[in-house]
Amino acid sequence: MKQYKWIWILAAAAVILCGVFFIVDAMLTDKEERAAIGGPKTLFSFDSTLTRRIEIDNEDGHFRFDWNTEALRWELTSEEQFTINAQVVATICNYFCSLQSEKTVVFDAEDTTQFGFDHPVTVKVYTTETGEDDPYVLYVGDNTPTFDAYYVMVEGSDDIYTINYSMGSIFCVAKDTLKGVYLFDAFSTQVNYYRLERGGKTIVELTRNEQNEWGMKQPVDFPVYRSEIENMINNLVRITVTDFVEENPSDLEQYGLEEPYAKLLIKGVTSDGTDAEEILFGNPCSEETNETKMYGYFTKSKQVFKVLRNHMVFLDADAEAYIEPYCVDINIEDISAVHVDLGDIYDMNCTLHIDYANGQYAFNDIDIDAFESTELSEQFQTYYRELSTLRFTELALDAKPEGEPAATIPYDLLSGGKRVLSFIPESSNNYYVMLDGEYTGKTIRLNRFTGTGGISKFYDALVRALDAIK
Repeated sequence: MKQYKWIWILAAAAVILCGVFFIVDAMLTDKEERAAIGGPKTLFSFDSTLTRRIEIDNEDGHFRFDWNTEALRWELTSEEQFTINAQVVATICNYFCSLQSEKTVVFDAEDTTQFGFDHPVTVKVYTTETGEDDPYVLYVGDNTPTFDAYYVMVEGSDDIYTINYSMGSIFCVAKDTLKGVYLFDAFSTQVNYYRLERGGKTIVELTRNEQNEWGMKQPVDFPVYRSEIENMINNLVRITVTDFVEENPSDLEQYGLEEPYAKLLIKGVTSDGTDAEEILFGNPCSEETNETKMYGYFTKSKQVFKVLRNHMVFLDADAEAYIEPYCVDINIEDISAVHVDLGDIYDMNCTLHIDYANGQYAFNDIDIDAFESTELSEQFQTYYRELSTLRFTELALDAKPEGEPAATIPYDLLSGGKRVLSFIPESSNNYYVMLDGEYTGKTIRLNRFTGTGGISKFYDALVRALDAIK
């Protein structure tokens, strides 16, 4: 009998344990199912290339962006106009089209105000599939107390979700973040016009022709130093605004923009289709001696901004920075001789005979090649190079030189005739540069001839080398 009693006790215990197991399992399953229901969820999923319009409503206003299918770019089409940061708009589009929640905070919420939905940021995305009447709509409320997520809701649902904080910040974009930050948002090769003014006077005006070559319109149609222009434009298109200060200012004088230090007009094709931008540059942002920023102003969008002063060195450049820097531009293959007579400037009176095609050179009546000296040949070539690349110092366009030349450097051309470079004194240490008897608008300092880096140094080195080898 005791055996049967124990059998019944064990059977009853097994039944109880099974019951407990099924209850616990049911509770765990329900908990897992509820956790799954409240877990990550796909809010939107569609091909971003189908997007045709994005609308954002926030405390800064209403912003509408349409995709230009021909130009392949985002364009601001709402009432208020400014140059946009197309990359920010593209990021909003990409985040929106594959948006997932982190979890569901409230199902069928009745009171959404505590989550910030009484004043949400509203983002609407229109695609070719939804048309103009049925966009995808996202409402963004407050960020969570721990600042690791944002509360969101979608059109047609009363559930409240959280999304990643960085994504929420993108959707809660400030107006200033939507603005383009480049002075001129284009590749350097797309810039075709540049004009700099200072003190109400045009300092330099540059244009690019159909052959993609830069030329100078003002102050004079000089041959230009193209590599220097390209370098300046490359730097210019990389400069960005550091801060946006004020829109539609009523008082430009407080920024030094009423009578600006400089005015820049630049033309070309930008990422948003802009073809021209006029920019004023005014005062440093404070009177501190170490102030690093200055004020600028986009005249088209009427926006005052700040920019780093050390990025704006081109504002101080004069026209000569972009002019071919040489007194004369003659190719060595086009000449047969160079005669140098520096007169009273320096004891330098010689002739360089040039046969570039055959590699034959002579100094006065001395055959350089006859010595078969690499060092001597290099000294001769260095001296000729310094002569042919003699650089002017400054422009003096309104000057009217008078008097006889103090020095001359005539070039004999293989085609016949001469090009005569001459120098008329302007002062005791400065000379007007003349070419074939006509004033070039350029001046040259005495130290270009006799200074530590002047041509006299290389002439003396050649003479010493000849004396040593004879």
